[in-house]
Amino acid sequence: MDLFSLIGTTALVTGGTRGIGQAMAIAMAEAGADIVLVQRDTSNQETKSQIENLGRTATIYTADLSSQAEVSQLVSGVLKGGHDINILLNCAGIQRRHPSHVFPLEDWDEASSSRIINVASLVSFQGGLTVPAYAAAKGGVAQLTKALSNEWAAKGINVNAIAPGYVATDMNTALIQDKERAASILARIPAGRWSNPDDFKGSVVYLASRASAYVSGEVLTVDGGWMGRYGMRTNQTGFFAIGDANSDGSTNVPHAMFSGKRAAVYIHVEMSREDSQSKVSKRDILSRRELEREAARAIGENLEPQWKRAQHL
Repeated sequence: MDLFSLIGTTALVTGGTRGIGQAMAIAMAEAGADIVLVQRDTSNQETKSQIENLGRTATIYTADLSSQAEVSQLVSGVLKGGHDINILLNCAGIQRRHPSHVFPLEDWDEASSSRIINVASLVSFQGGLTVPAYAAAKGGVAQLTKALSNEWAAKGINVNAIAPGYVATDMNTALIQDKERAASILARIPAGRWSNPDDFKGSVVYLASRASAYVSGEVLTVDGGWMGRYGMRTNQTGFFAIGDANSDGSTNVPHAMFSGKRAAVYIHVEMSREDSQSKVSKRDILSRRELEREAARAIGENLEPQWKRAQHL
């Protein structure tokens, strides 16, 4: 469909030498875009070769995105190279920096840009375990995406992000090799499998094309249903909800509301067993981890909440 065509556009891609970034770059080339790759050096030619094999143009520019001086030279070099950049895909260096910031608004205006796509994460919504810096950075990516959209959407620049779920790439090798944890993760993915880089081709083409012309400030989860089952999205009051859903849409984990690292909460869960009815009322100061343990306890005892409610004190 022409609505999803990227013919006549050029995308600048960071982090496109492997994994998700490589698959996204190739997907945009398959949809008709020419690609400008930003790499630390020119030793990795694989993505460039694959794009050229599709009949599209691929150009490599080198830069260390942690260096402000090199970033400035990159912007100048890309523009002087005659590239009319329409799409910016940021898939590199998220933990230490946010590459969308490297292109000042006036430079994007000059380059006739229309799309910025950042790569967020499930930890943009969930804190994760033992990854506080990564979670803070990815949370920042999500909020910066919204903040930039607020300022730039009126100027014709759509700013969105893609939040991948668990992906079978080199970055997650250690996690995949941890058989116990990998099995635990797999059991909680409704799609029944980890994703692979090709799973992100459709979403990046959608956000890069005219099909998403009226979409901006969105963080699109591509996670095999993870967030639908274990989602923790903030509402206007800044609270979160946790829960587990069965295939029929019912739940078997007590929901709770919490705000911040520790929160005063009141949990009232009515549970049923085949042979009896039990009501549990609990008032305590609970951290998120303690709430998760409480949920796990309910699962272990095969308790089935008929209804649940939590009120922040």
